[in-house]
Amino acid sequence: MWETAPNLNVARTAFGSAVMNGKIYVVGGLIFNPSTITKTVEEFTPTSLPTEPNPTPEPEPTGDRAILTITLTTGLEKEFDLSMKEVNDFISWYEGKQAGSGSASYAINKHDNNKGPFSSRKDYMLFDRILTFEVSECSNKTEISANHNWSAEIFR
Repeated sequence: MWETAPNLNVARTAFGSAVMNGKIYVVGGLIFNPSTITKTVEEFTPTSLPTEPNPTPEPEPTGDRAILTITLTTGLEKEFDLSMKEVNDFISWYEGKQAGSGSASYAINKHDNNKGPFSSRKDYMLFDRILTFEVSECSNKTEISANHNWSAEIFR
């Protein structure tokens, strides 16, 4: 019989999964807040399903957000989880540069995607290297998974 299991510790898409020795493993994937590839592996033991619902309250909405996908002339796609203000600032820069004014590059803050000892990380987009961009707006609540019976390990 199928049952709903607790959420993963890290919400993701495009992941791998396997069942071994009665445990479910979820491997890697793409995290959208901020957009990044994860090497996290989570393990779940189905026999440890809680019998009571989780009393953890739902998170409050954090405001409108969007995934900005920029396709470069090389074919590389870059995805960024940004506030709508940041997306609108990017579009204003792009349209201004297209009209002949503004700087040749635009810095996109990678926010919480600071790996290592860095105080901040930014991707600099060059106007003449941008082929297309797409904005996928989200106005739902940020999906934050509750910590149930999953364990996580990072492979390096």
